[in-house]
Amino acid sequence: MAEGLREYEEARRNYQLALDIYVEFGDRYEQAKTYHQLGIVAEELGELEEAKINFLQAGQIWAQFNDEYNVQTFSIPSLALLYETTKDESLLEAIAEVSGVGGEDTLPSNEVLVNYYGWEDVPSLNRINVNKYKKSIIVPPIIVPIFFATDRKTQDTESVTTFYGGERNLTGELEWGKAYVSIPVDHTMGVIERPEWWKLEFFEDIEKHIVLLNDIRVFDQTSFENTFRRSVANSQEATILVFIHGYNTSFADAAMRTAQIAYDLQFQGQTILYSWPSEAKFESYTADENNIEWTIGHFEEFLNILLTKVGATTVNTIAHSMGNRILTRAIHDLDYTNLPEPKATLHNVIFAAPDIDADTFKRFAKKFKEKADRLTLYASSKDKALKASKLFHGGYPRAGDSGKNLVIVDGLDTIDASLVDTSLLGHSYFGDNRSILSDIFYLIKHNLPPDRRSGLKQKTIQNLYYWLFQR
Repeated sequence: MAEGLREYEEARRNYQLALDIYVEFGDRYEQAKTYHQLGIVAEELGELEEAKINFLQAGQIWAQFNDEYNVQTFSIPSLALLYETTKDESLLEAIAEVSGVGGEDTLPSNEVLVNYYGWEDVPSLNRINVNKYKKSIIVPPIIVPIFFATDRKTQDTESVTTFYGGERNLTGELEWGKAYVSIPVDHTMGVIERPEWWKLEFFEDIEKHIVLLNDIRVFDQTSFENTFRRSVANSQEATILVFIHGYNTSFADAAMRTAQIAYDLQFQGQTILYSWPSEAKFESYTADENNIEWTIGHFEEFLNILLTKVGATTVNTIAHSMGNRILTRAIHDLDYTNLPEPKATLHNVIFAAPDIDADTFKRFAKKFKEKADRLTLYASSKDKALKASKLFHGGYPRAGDSGKNLVIVDGLDTIDASLVDTSLLGHSYFGDNRSILSDIFYLIKHNLPPDRRSGLKQKTIQNLYYWLFQR
């Protein structure tokens, strides 16, 4: 938080204190993360030599752990951008050292990450190639593959932005597929970098923006199950992350959000989007409500396939806004005894800004505890979209409200995120705010309970516990 306020000296003291603790206990891997953060702080303070030392130290430790992901995603980009600023030739040797290649070779390409995660192929596109060190240091964007299932109607297969529209697929069948999203090397955690007119940016640029690439592949169900099963088997962990978008969201926007979340969380399994037919219009709330009810059966079919047919051991879910209605219903109706062996189980279930009647949610939630290892709800009193929904529904509270309407249920970790809500409409804070994503990172990555996650303070309402994000 101090770093976000540009209080970099305080941030450095805090990181140095953490580093001393990790050194004392011999935790080399955590040392690497802290060295990298110290490098960022030094860079912001203009101490470029200190930044180089810290970035290199982090990269060397990650390399010792054969952690190609952090080397490729953090160390090489940081050192390369530092070279662009300083033209310090020793940085070229540093890049070669942490990447494990010689000075006359090329920098590792996206294929390293592709092979590292067991992805089967790469989309055919004009990626930026990395030239010889002495010529130019250009770091290519990261290509994140996203599997998906949707009951949207195909609209225009020639255009990636309108491949799927907001109408229902009246065949009654789910479509399965795979999309690719590019993320710029200088991506900021929690941000969907898109063209901004006030920056005179009128077109997508994969060096600057998160872009849904023009390579959407559609499978029949059997082909999808086989493809996804192989990807899960080749992942570092046999686990799945499901994202379910909310109201007023296009397929393209949902795909980019899914990729951003998976990338920021450094998720080590396979990620899949469930995209229902939102019309992606502010004025189409009623139509989206009808469509979210219509899609419930399809989502339950989708969830059962993930639990039983793709070789996963656990499934994590993040639902946003109106998307929580199908997740809530599906978990309530889930009966593990009816599923064939072997089967996966729900691990972390996250309800982000749930736009569902609070009383209905509480009634369903009574059966949640036995269905998943951990359940978490993020709420906010600043959520303008939920306030509008409350008015639309006759003043009845929504499950994502905080304050006196905060939903607290046994077996559910309720997090009041009001103090860190930074989004324009106060409704996408789970994906737009670094603090929320950091909390979800430690939740999904390490399965830490709230009392072991930083930035949360325990509070009570009528002798019931919940957690409050601190500024």
